[in-house]
Amino acid sequence: MSNKDIQKIIDETAFSMEVEGFVLTSDEKEDIKKVLSGEVPFADQLKKYIDNAKRIGKTAKETKYAEVTE
Repeated sequence: MSNKDIQKIIDETAFSMEVEGFVLTSDEKEDIKKVLSGEVPFADQLKKYIDNAKRIGKTAKETKYAEVTE
């Protein structure tokens, strides 16, 4: 896939997310570029996002629990 094709996909993804009220960060854009160029396997990138979501979810639960018990 050419760099031009990759950039088009990133731009279209960013636009679609913005329409829905979300922001595609520069780090996320770089992650997409790495996957589409074959630099990083999709499965590895997906695991990174899942692990991050679990970490954030755990932190949010602990914060909510702390607020309720105080």
